[in-house]
Amino acid sequence: MIISIINQKGGTGKTTTSINLGKALVLNNKKVLLVDLDPQGNLSYSLNIDEHSKGVFEVMIDDVEISKAVIEREKIHVLPSNLLLADLELTLQPVENRSFVLMNKLSHIKHLYDYILIDCPPSLSLLTVNALTASDRVITPVLLDVLSLQGLKQILRTINKIKNAFNSKLELMGVLPVNVDDRKRLSREIMEFLSNHFQVYIFNNYIRTNVSASEAPSFGISVIEYAPKSNSAKDYCNLANEILTINKR
Repeated sequence: MIISIINQKGGTGKTTTSINLGKALVLNNKKVLLVDLDPQGNLSYSLNIDEHSKGVFEVMIDDVEISKAVIEREKIHVLPSNLLLADLELTLQPVENRSFVLMNKLSHIKHLYDYILIDCPPSLSLLTVNALTASDRVITPVLLDVLSLQGLKQILRTINKIKNAFNSKLELMGVLPVNVDDRKRLSREIMEFLSNHFQVYIFNNYIRTNVSASEAPSFGISVIEYAPKSNSAKDYCNLANEILTINKR
């Protein structure tokens, strides 16, 4: 299954979710590939991958085999980002069927993995269109604030546009509340609003606020590896179990 982790806002936990959901799935004996599709390369940096490593750009543009670009971290396979990815949008402009390039590349190796998680850039760019065109499902991390609710409406419209134009099988798997502080009344109220006003699945296992998740990238490892007993580590492991249960159905 190919899952895009998307939100058109920055700072919503897409990279943290990609890494730690991937790690939690590996702990469940699943084979996982992470694709860093963000030109900022935060996922690659967070797993201590050299910024000059071959990655998505070389695979999509230079026909480098994915197997020659994949790097292993914590038993997770990673297709990294590098500085060239910022130019990929311009490079793809003259390419025929440019929205399907990533899908075509992943089609050669997706049978090797149980899950491919794509960490998308915080914008509706050609990179994001490629990710959604290649994906089966979408997970959207959201902060529990009013602006995030507005952003969620835009994300749902984007998914429908891609579904109608390029990928009829695309579906939203669920909305994932992140940086949740159970003590705040606003957090509880927005969770309730989400449940009552959006016709979407909201994961039962949301991600609580925890400083360990912010510290882990500076050590180049997942929070599950860095602080396995932290709230964040427990929450991502519970999220992985929830996703596995959903997929069994």
